[in-house]
Amino acid sequence: MNNRQTREQIVAGYDQMIEEYILHGYQPFFLNFMFNQIPTSNGQRLDIMVSEVTRVHDILCRHIVRKPNSEERRYLRPIFIGCHDLPVWKHEKTTIRDFLINGGLHFNAIALTRPPARPDMHKKVQELLWGKQSRMTVPLDEHFRTKARFYHNQMLARIHATPITHSTMADYAMKMFKHGRVGPDSIQIWK
Repeated sequence: MNNRQTREQIVAGYDQMIEEYILHGYQPFFLNFMFNQIPTSNGQRLDIMVSEVTRVHDILCRHIVRKPNSEERRYLRPIFIGCHDLPVWKHEKTTIRDFLINGGLHFNAIALTRPPARPDMHKKVQELLWGKQSRMTVPLDEHFRTKARFYHNQMLARIHATPITHSTMADYAMKMFKHGRVGPDSIQIWK
């Protein structure tokens, strides 16, 4: 897997998979998970970050689906596809804190969610028209902003969610893998 061309093909495969979900009506968001200082070795730090993203995914599943482990409602569960990342210099103002905490290590993911339920239409009517719908009534970025208390803890400092309006951002989310700084095991998928 040390071959850059192979890594680029793998990222292109994820890009295509994300595009297919978008074509099937999923809404894409770019997620950036920033952590407080994790006082442990780098390998354990990576595992703790994955564990925290897993916790966030589990909480989000319960906000979206009443019975998230039900086979008939599994299609409503959000999908996260992500990888560890290090900060890059940007033209925008970035705090020195982002570079110092955990050596700048953080986690990026693409989140794919079903559209939120329409608050202007009765739930039963929506179910008749489109089947079971998400319990959320706001887009994912607004949900993370208004429900931060459910997600943040002493490990996870913040989640920044941005709607993806063009491309899939897979290339950006997996840039550390693409550049050979982490292996394929660093790419994680939650469904």
